[in-house]
Parts: sequence; C-alpha cells; structure tokens
Amino acid sequence: MKKNRLIAAMMAVTMTSVAVLSGCGSGAEEKKGEKGPVKLTFAKNMTSSYSKGAGSDQTPEENDFLDYLRDEKNLDLTLEWSAQDDDYLDKLSLNIASGNLPDFFIVRDYNTFKQLVDNGLVADITEAYNSKASDLMKAYNESSEGRYNDAASVDGKLYGIPSGTMGNQQSVCWLRADWMKNLGLETPSTMEELEGVLKAFTEDDPDGNGKDDTFGLTVHSTELVSKNGSLYGLEPIFYAMNAYPQNWMQDEKGQIYYGSVEDSMKDALEILQKWYVNGYIDKQFPTRIGTGETLGTITSGEGGAFFGPWWSFPSDPAVLEQDWIPVNCPLDGEGKYNYVEPTPYSSVIVVNKNCENYEAAVEAISASLDAVKGVDKKGREILDEIGDEGYVTPLGLWGSDYYDIVPKLGKICKQYVEEGSYEEYDGMTDYDKSEVENCQKWLDGEKSEAIQWSYSARYLASNIVDDEICNPLTAAFYYTTESSANLLPTLDKLEEEMYFKIITGEKDVDYFDEFTKEWHKLGGDTLTEEVKAVVNK
Repeated sequence: MKKNRLIAAMMAVTMTSVAVLSGCGSGAEEKKGEKGPVKLTFAKNMTSSYSKGAGSDQTPEENDFLDYLRDEKNLDLTLEWSAQDDDYLDKLSLNIASGNLPDFFIVRDYNTFKQLVDNGLVADITEAYNSKASDLMKAYNESSEGRYNDAASVDGKLYGIPSGTMGNQQSVCWLRADWMKNLGLETPSTMEELEGVLKAFTEDDPDGNGKDDTFGLTVHSTELVSKNGSLYGLEPIFYAMNAYPQNWMQDEKGQIYYGSVEDSMKDALEILQKWYVNGYIDKQFPTRIGTGETLGTITSGEGGAFFGPWWSFPSDPAVLEQDWIPVNCPLDGEGKYNYVEPTPYSSVIVVNKNCENYEAAVEAISASLDAVKGVDKKGREILDEIGDEGYVTPLGLWGSDYYDIVPKLGKICKQYVEEGSYEEYDGMTDYDKSEVENCQKWLDGEKSEAIQWSYSARYLASNIVDDEICNPLTAAFYYTTESSANLLPTLDKLEEEMYFKIITGEKDVDYFDEFTKEWHKLGGDTLTEEVKAVVNK
C-alpha cells in the first residue's frame, strides 16, 4: 500500500538525514523586508482534472499568480515538484527517504502526517499561524469550532494548515417527487413509510407507461456501505436502526466497539434483504460496473430513489424533466435522523522543520487562499484571467471553506427565492452568488443541468441538512492502527461479502453471526484492543 511506503520511508530517515533536510535555508537568507522577497520552495498535489491555464505561457512553475505573490506580497515561490493523484504519494515517499523535502507541501493521509510529526520532520507552526494566518483562514477554523485545527494538532501544537472536512456531508434520501404525485403518495419519514413508497415505485407503474420497468432504490454496485455519507450507499437504513457500520463507536458505558459487528446490524440487514427480494431495490445492482451504470438507472427513469449527500443530485440532460426532492428519511424510533460525521482530517499543508521562516510559509498559503476565495480581489482577477486556479496556485489539491458553508449558502438561496433579496455573509464569493441566482432562474423556468443542480442541491438539500431532527454522531476513532495494514484487507473483504450475501438473499440473516465470529478470529479482536489503547491514551 502506498501509505505504507510513506511510513517506511520516514522510518528510514536517520537523525543525520533530518539534519540536512532541504528547507528555507536554500534561499531564505534574505528575510522579508531586508534584501528582497523571501524565497520558499513547495510541492503540490494536482489532479488529472487540472489542465493548462488559458494563456499558453502559464505553467505550474511559472505563471502570473506566482509573479503576483513575488512582486506584491514579497514571497518568491519555487515549485520543486508536483504530481497527480496517487503519483503524488510515491513522489513524496521518495523525497522523505532521500531527506529532500521542500519548505511546504500537502499531506493527504493522517497516518503519514502523524509519522512526519513524530519523526520531527515538520514544524510546529502555532505561533506563525497566530501571527500570520489571514482573517479568512482563521474564520474557517472558528466556523468549525476548532475542529479544523484540532485535526492538524498534536499535543496542543499546530503542525499544519488543514483544509478541513466540512460539516453536513451526510446522505439524505432523494425521491422522485413526480412519481409520488402520480401515485398520490405522502412524503415519507419513517422506515415503514419509506418502504411503502419504494413498494409503490416498484409495483404501481409510477411513470404511467403501462410497463413493469421501474423499481424503488438505486444502490452502489461495489460499495453498499461506507463509513459515512456516500453516493448510492445504504448507511441511512442502518443508522435508523441505531447501527453504525464501519465506524469505531463508544457506548454509554465508555466501551469501544466496531459498529459492523453489533447485533443491531441484523435488523437493518433483514429489512434490506426483504426489499431486494421483493424488487424494491434494483435487482441488477450486483452486475452494474461503476457509478456510470448505477447513475444510468436514474437517468433512464428506472429508479425512483437513492441515498446521497446534498451535492449528489445528478446533473444530466435526461434528468431535466424529472422532479426530485431530498428528505431526511428514515428516522429512528425517536424521530431523529442519525448519521456519523466524517473524519475531521482531510488534507494538511505542512512546513518543513528546517524552514527558516515559518511565518512566510503561512503567509504564502494564506495569500493563495485569499485570492482563490476573492478576498484578495486583485489576486482573484489574475486567477480569473488564467482560468484554472488549481493549476497555478501553490494550493493544488487543497481547499478550505466555512465548516457550515452548506447550510449557510442554502439559507441565502432560500432567502433570495422567498424574499427577493439577501444579505451577504463575510467571504461570500462570486461563485456563491451565482448559485443563489441559479435557484431563482430554475423557478423562473430557465432550464439547464447547472441551474437544476443549483436549485436541487442548494435550495432544497442544503436547507434540510441541519434540520433540528438531524442527529450527528462522532466516531470514537477515525484512523488506523499498527496492525491495520495487515488485517484490514482480509476483514474488509469479509465484511463486504457479508453485505452482498445477506442483502441479495444468498445467505439468511443469521449468517451475520457467522461473519462476526470470523471477524473476531481473523484479527478483529486485535484491532479492537489497539483502538481502545489509542482512545484511552
């Protein structure tokens, strides 16, 4: 596994190599305000979706934005290297092993971040952040009530600038409202009511074409259940039964447990097996390859429901004539919509321990963020002219926002649609404003995929994700342990097979008991003890 190679590389770095790590020493002899711009080196993670900027002379290494940082911000940045997707992890591993790290760089994996800290390779930037982080960057952390910075802190010290995992990313239930209207169905809230809707979608010809060509629920072909809200996953069914698969949870007595092996799972599995056998769940889902074929059940008009986050409304020409609504459903026995919040860690930009000017590194990251978000209007204008901010800024595959930006923007959209005007919030971007306008355009009859998506995701879904019935739960532990790399491949495969075998009816629900015994025997007990030790520590 790539993360294992990273950790191995860090373990190979001796104290001698730590002492000679490259850093600001290669160019930071000139401190800001003395002889010229502060020189900094960086590496960035890019994705294959990034393309060359509009101008032919714009490259990741040399571009107008880096010139702007040098000429206007006194920050002379040199891109030492960049890589796309998983190639970035390989290249970072090589740089760690050779003791040749730039002044600041992105770390996507938490265990890699923790190893870098434990091996003394990255800087404590607490003071630099306090003195040089921009107001916007600090506002993002404050909006998360400190969750962002906590994820990049060890023993109370800040070791990086986190992108942060935004709140309100849980899955909701998307339903064909036009089908419900055709059949005279009420909006469901309970498990029983949802089952009734799915049954009607399957058996009562909701599209009125006289053919048996519809079903209720579209589900993922290869990942039926994930840790948190996922596209086409089944987590909400389990959460409504107070079961929390793939999450390390803590009970009322303080005991740590793995949610996938708890008896509460069986009730949800029984429901799902019944739905599949009766045809309420797409009978062909095991044969569909990838999300494209899964999405096809929606665009073709076959499926009438799916679970997915606020952003998951399908943007496709075939959906323009369909009417979908998001619903917090199914609720648990106490009328709450349960969900597990995602890991606090997303990605972090860290500063090389040997960098001679931590403050300048923080300034560079802040200046880039302010430009991307439009707080720095001149910087934003330059990025707009280039056309691809991720291609030219030092941030690459790193971005941050307000923790509550989803409901925050949703409420603005609602205010504009219902009152005709709205009050801007601090840091509101031109993109945010265009989303607000799109919501009204849809209601005015202007149709396009982008406009429909804005209305469905921003006006409808974003206004239910923080409803008072929503019940966010925090997992006791989000990361991996010493034995995870060796044990998880086997355990995860065992668990995945259990979902498929039970839900499709290949095995009776009691097969779950056999699965749990195997899980414990094949390493589950070892992982549980390791997680307990970490949490208790």
